[in-house]
Amino acid sequence: MTRPFGDPKVSVVMSVYNGARYLRRAIESVLAQTYAEFEFIILNDGSTDDSSEIIQSYADPRIRYVEQANVGLPAALNKGIGLSRGTYVARMDADDVSLPSRFARQVQFLDEHPNYAMVGTSCRVIDSEENVKFVMRHPCEDVHIRWLLLFDSPFVHSTMMFRRDAIQAAGLYRAERGYYVEDYDLWSRVLARYKGQNLAEPLLLYRDNPVGISHRKRTTQEEQSAAVSARNIATLLNDGGFTRERAYLVRCLRTGRLKELSQDQLDQSLADLSRVHQAFLAVHATELKLLSSVRAQVNGEYAGVRMLASRLLAMQGRQAAAFRVWISTLWHCPRVLLGVRPLKTLVLLTAGPRVYGLLKAGAIGCVKLLERIRPRSLPKLVGAAKAKLSSCAPAYAWPRTRTPQTKVRYVATCYTDSVARFSKFRSRLYGKSGLDLFDEAGISLEVSRPYWHGIHLYWNGERVNHFSRGERILVRGEPPNVLPKLYDEDYLRQFHCIVSIVKAGADFHWGYPTHHDVDLNRPLAERGLLSFMNANKRARAFFQNDLYAERVTALHEILEASSGTVPDVYGLGWAGIPTSMGSAGDKLQTLSRYLFNLCFENYRAEGYVTEKIIDCFYAGTIPVYLGAPDISTYVPRDAFIDARKFSSYRDLLAFLRELSTQPTTLNNYIETGKRFLKSPAFEDHFTSFAFATQIVKAVTHATADA
Repeated sequence: MTRPFGDPKVSVVMSVYNGARYLRRAIESVLAQTYAEFEFIILNDGSTDDSSEIIQSYADPRIRYVEQANVGLPAALNKGIGLSRGTYVARMDADDVSLPSRFARQVQFLDEHPNYAMVGTSCRVIDSEENVKFVMRHPCEDVHIRWLLLFDSPFVHSTMMFRRDAIQAAGLYRAERGYYVEDYDLWSRVLARYKGQNLAEPLLLYRDNPVGISHRKRTTQEEQSAAVSARNIATLLNDGGFTRERAYLVRCLRTGRLKELSQDQLDQSLADLSRVHQAFLAVHATELKLLSSVRAQVNGEYAGVRMLASRLLAMQGRQAAAFRVWISTLWHCPRVLLGVRPLKTLVLLTAGPRVYGLLKAGAIGCVKLLERIRPRSLPKLVGAAKAKLSSCAPAYAWPRTRTPQTKVRYVATCYTDSVARFSKFRSRLYGKSGLDLFDEAGISLEVSRPYWHGIHLYWNGERVNHFSRGERILVRGEPPNVLPKLYDEDYLRQFHCIVSIVKAGADFHWGYPTHHDVDLNRPLAERGLLSFMNANKRARAFFQNDLYAERVTALHEILEASSGTVPDVYGLGWAGIPTSMGSAGDKLQTLSRYLFNLCFENYRAEGYVTEKIIDCFYAGTIPVYLGAPDISTYVPRDAFIDARKFSSYRDLLAFLRELSTQPTTLNNYIETGKRFLKSPAFEDHFTSFAFATQIVKAVTHATADA
């Protein structure tokens, strides 16, 4: 393979050992990066499967393929770094997936922060089918990273990008057979000289591989990690006698494995953790003074661990020791009283384990009873109560995967069917729901029906007074011909700022805020030819881009050309049509009974793409689309039929009939649509998370301009 001309700015280093199963996905995710100035060094570390053939099937000139006998991951990475020519080196694993903007974001950070040697990102942990299990977040700020570094690795290895000269100056990876914490060891040496950062945005899909090193060598990794932790703590305390065994006890304490500790070990680990905490606050006093939020997080984690220890002491019958730990924690970290855990611990201390167990069982029983009754106003409250009353798992074992709730800055009124569309469905790619994104941005979402006298506002399940929660923003998600009331001047006077999704020149479009988990594979031979699914609404001549009248024209022409046999029409208001089938019932099931569906939007505007075409992809039906002029920007061209290409609907019908006799072509359309539903492009444009992203961006920009 030939090399690109000149030295690239980034060298991507990936070692492969029998990784054929996910290798193509990993390689293609790197080649699809929006930042293209990189070389891709792939080292085949003695693989015996099809890895070599897969790598060599790519002709991209940026790939540099190296084949060698098996030497292990650390040694292979060191060789790759030695071969690299870039200023920055990016890590990549053969079973992970880099999201398209990963390199661009990391290069931008390192360019803008010359005093930082490396930068990682958050990641979404996925299973073998790329379903997101949870989002893994590590501390972002350098000083917070250094706190976690005392006990564990503060970075996800395969998300890292670092300066090549800094890594080489620190001594590269420790390349020993059987050494499985080479990343934690290297980060400890690098951060002794330089700064590091994590980007909060998840930019990698990290595959949780049940046969990976982290699972197979867990015990060995734990021992080796304790040794690195002991070295880091000893450096902080200036105590060369801090042993690996003591570090292991502190790690057990932090991660909630308290039952592994004897009484003496628990006392020792509490004393050691207290020393580490006080020394860390003293050494980093200047940085923590500037970053009060980081100081609060460090103190909160420390207090949480001590509260768990206090409870364990109480359960062991050591009430005096438990009460001392409880009091000392509140003395040093009084803000911890704002949480529920200190109160639960106090009940345990004063009432004893037996009474505490009875009270907890009774509380959980009440919650379950409420859940059976399920009053309409209580589901979110019940969920919150269950979470608070769950078992005493360590709440501070790892950094939180959810950012603290921000104060509400804006109240966005958005016309949509239900907030459940944003709260129920979570993005597979980003691991969170639309409401999570609103929470982080400080936006409270209203569900507004303009023709109602009252406006209902829901935020995290509770009804609040929107007039006291920030500036009121209207997000107009429908065009004028669909909801004229949204454009009425008297109605608009209620709002601080108006954001229109269909406004000319808008830089975002109407997303698809629901998500279906269906798999409809009805045989092609059993399907009808053509369906049409829409309510019949009166066209409004004064709306230039109205498509209601166009629907009627299309139906009459197709009915005339087919002698009144197609299409089957579903929806209200079509009683005069000979092929009217009434209400569709289950929309996707109905669509799946046809090869094609006339998929006409209500309004013709760039970027205005609603759920109609997406429903067809889920149902395995080929959409015949008319609506957004730029639809191919968002949806693959070979996944739908563009109605604009035909001079008449009679010609369109003739084309569909001819196409219906070509099963291979039909399947190509259908499979392209289904692949699109699993692609990052779909996640970026047509999910509740994407729609929420558009609202957050629009509200932020609009209020800034205002």
